[in-house]
Amino acid sequence: GQGRADISFTAAPRSVTVTCSAGNAFVKVPTAGHRYHVLVSSGTGNAVSKVPDDRHSGSVVQVSSGYGDATVVPAS
Repeated sequence: GQGRADISFTAAPRSVTVTCSAGNAFVKVPTAGHRYHVLVSSGTGNAVSKVPDDRHSGSVVQVSSGYGDATVVPAS
């Protein structure tokens, strides 16, 4: 719904879906030895992924925001 979503994973997730209607959506995923099919979108903000997209990966990360930024970054 409304508000910020800030999610961080320590183990590689198989599937992630984060949707904010109003607010920023921020997701961190481990990238060492893991690949993801990354889908990032925003209606009025920035949609940014700093995680390489592998469309053939079985692990999917979907992050979207209607009114706010949607971001996917590597976890450190």
